[in-house]
Amino acid sequence: YLTVPENRNEVENGRTVRLHVAVFASDSANPAPDPIIYLEGGPGGDALETVPLVFEMRFAPFLANHTFIMFDQRGTGYSEPSLACPEMVDLTLDTLDDDLTLEEGQELQLEALTECRDRLLAEGVDLTAYNSAESAADVADLRLALGYDEWNLYGISYGTRLAQTIVRDYPEGIRSVILDSSYPLAANLQTETAVNADRALSVFFAGCADDEACAAAYPDLAQVFADLVDDLNAEPVAVEVFNLANGQQYDALVDGDTMVGLLFQALYSVELTTIMPKLIYDVRDGRTDDVVTILASLLAQQEFASQGMQLSVQCNEEISFSTPDEYIPAPNFPYLNPLFEASAVTGQFGFAVCDLWQAGQAEAIENEPVSSDIPTLIL
Repeated sequence: YLTVPENRNEVENGRTVRLHVAVFASDSANPAPDPIIYLEGGPGGDALETVPLVFEMRFAPFLANHTFIMFDQRGTGYSEPSLACPEMVDLTLDTLDDDLTLEEGQELQLEALTECRDRLLAEGVDLTAYNSAESAADVADLRLALGYDEWNLYGISYGTRLAQTIVRDYPEGIRSVILDSSYPLAANLQTETAVNADRALSVFFAGCADDEACAAAYPDLAQVFADLVDDLNAEPVAVEVFNLANGQQYDALVDGDTMVGLLFQALYSVELTTIMPKLIYDVRDGRTDDVVTILASLLAQQEFASQGMQLSVQCNEEISFSTPDEYIPAPNFPYLNPLFEASAVTGQFGFAVCDLWQAGQAEAIENEPVSSDIPTLIL
């Protein structure tokens, strides 16, 4: 563990954060002197809890020539305090088979988040201190504590935003940077997310249409999916979902919005993307085995994320630079809009959530592009 101040602007209060750190030795007898440090996505993703599940596939190849360092960012995973909100996980499980309106679901979310916030505040947590600027300082402190002259940053998704913040504020000792699935500081999730998702779906549907085998097996995939969304929103399908986290079986409803969210999440995974044409047709024809498997995986992923950390970061340095009603809708697939417009992270609902969460307002620099001459690979 590395102990750092909770809020570097208010160090006199004496509160500290303990960051959970793991160092994986290189397989080489003569490893490079500059290790790689991994910056998890999210914001709010747990890095070290998922090591038994993903390390061999995602990270072990780095050990060929380098020491590899992972840590749970403040507020996540095994770091202390945790800003996880089990109240939100419980809400998800409790309402899996409820056919709620959008407004009913949002009201229940606000109630659960209120419970989480009140619990964290009662524990003395300063919700304004869990953001990219503080995490960047944590990483700079960690390099010094471990005694490395220089190292390489490897960030994925939100981790690329954190990497850019580190490059801007603490460039000393950074040899190189990998930005995998880049998220620029100046990006506006309110105006860009639905458009980005729309582009991704266009690529997905066009990919099937342009592939002879896929087009023959699953013709008119875009229209089939649009019709499926409408049909399931009118009449959801009842399924049973196994929760890998607690070993329990749950009744659940799959409506059209669930399918939209599931396809969006599947596009994060090469393995899942390739089976989605078949899955769409299967659900249309009443076969739900694969969709139940993926829903079970998404349920389990809740256990590896800190909702409170995500809100502190997003409210402080994303929503705070946005204004209500600036949302830009998806141009080609309007069924995407309910997913993002009503989201606590990318939509109008976020303003109500952030009014509740009170994570403070970031400095203007947190919404400005980062410039650096440090060698950087952008994926």
